[in-house]
Amino acid sequence: MSFIPETPNEKNKEAFRRYLEQSGVVDAITSALVMLYSIEEKPEDPLDFIRRNLGDERPEVAEYEAVLQDLDEAKAELDQLTATVANLKERLSKYEVVESDQPISDDNSAI
Repeated sequence: MSFIPETPNEKNKEAFRRYLEQSGVVDAITSALVMLYSIEEKPEDPLDFIRRNLGDERPEVAEYEAVLQDLDEAKAELDQLTATVANLKERLSKYEVVESDQPISDDNSAI
């Protein structure tokens, strides 16, 4: 048997492999691939299937677009309510009593 010394590159590869195994990455990827293999109807996007089975919770495009639409509607409603508040404040200011520095007296001497 001949002894071939490990190169630093081989040591790094082995250390990285152990790291992936110990952190559960290898098991998670293996489980996702086994699930993909075992389903009868294969998904259109196998990479997306694997991502979702690894815990990636990205929203679907339709969900994202719905949220954007809700945001636009909320902004429009906010603009409308802001305008209403400004209008009401303006109307209210017409009825506010202007306070003077002199107190109002209950003096009946003017009668």
